Amino acid sequence: MVLRRYLSPRLYVSYGVGLFERFNAFVLRYRLSTLWSLEARSGLQSGADLLYELESH
Repeated sequence: MVLRRYLSPRLYVSYGVGLFERFNAFVLRYRLSTLWSLEARSGLQSGADLLYELESH
């Protein structure tokens, strides 16, 4: 099960819990600009990333 919510137009939070496995995950994403975001996560693997979004048409 995953709970997701935008706390502001730039701040996104997600929390997931495994129903059949022992698994918890927390993700926090902050949009720095239209192309750049900063994401931090914890769970089985923890880390942080600087993301660049490239859209193709």
